Amino acid sequence: MNRHYDALDAVRFVAAIVVALHHDSVPILMDYLGHYGFDSAETLYRSALFGTAAVSIFFIVSGFCIHAPYVDAPPVSWRAYFARRYIRIVLPFCAILIPAFFLGVSYNPYAGFITWSLICEIVYYSLYPILRGAWRRFGWVPIIIISYTISYWCLGIPSLVDEGGAAFFALLSLRDVLHNLPIWLLGCLLADLAVRRRSVQIGLLIWPSRAVLALTMFATGWLHYTQTVHYIYSLPVAAPIFAMCIWWEIHANAAASVLVRGGRWSYSLYLVVHHSGFDSLAATG
Repeated sequence: MNRHYDALDAVRFVAAIVVALHHDSVPILMDYLGHYGFDSAETLYRSALFGTAAVSIFFIVSGFCIHAPYVDAPPVSWRAYFARRYIRIVLPFCAILIPAFFLGVSYNPYAGFITWSLICEIVYYSLYPILRGAWRRFGWVPIIIISYTISYWCLGIPSLVDEGGAAFFALLSLRDVLHNLPIWLLGCLLADLAVRRRSVQIGLLIWPSRAVLALTMFATGWLHYTQTVHYIYSLPVAAPIFAMCIWWEIHANAAASVLVRGGRWSYSLYLVVHHSGFDSLAATG
């Protein structure tokens, strides 16, 4: 089944805007308030527009979009699948990397850019045929439970080697892939539910759902920037809430057309985001 969900385009666009605003320089108003002693203003801003939480939403949407066409599909042509997936993500990425190289811009995944998440996406695309086979036999729930267990177990992987160097960054990438896998798989589960279950009437209840989504993103950001709970611990816990809110968006089908159109450009916007240096205020992982 290859149905297009306009709500997901809108969600993608809003998430891309959040990432862009989070990584962009802090507005003049925030600098002004901070200068006069309102130090929490910048933290409030970054928490309200917590880009890392928006990346988690991207992972959920990605898992949904990858799995939805294959929920009730006949035997899959994996050659065509890999061609579509790699062309879609790798070619635009290369279109950014090549001019960035000549302009002297670093796209190191851990030097402030979001390319670490694209590494995760490529791995998930590559693993999907295996994951789909496991889903057909066991369903998504046990797979997600196992992936959550691995997700928290792997948090200490980068500490196995000295910080810096190729080995450290390789282990950091491995940690990110394993840590975000259950979030991506929640999108696959969501696709399963959306395709196979009957539509429900949401109506005005979509607004409380959106409020819950925004508040959950804010809470994970605030906990992170106040160094209470690092996002690597809080976001996997928050991800089921994100997934439920996205499910409501799909069934409400009430996204503004401008957001739906913007969603077609969300990947391009996502690729050119840069880091502002604000993350130095928080513990990094």
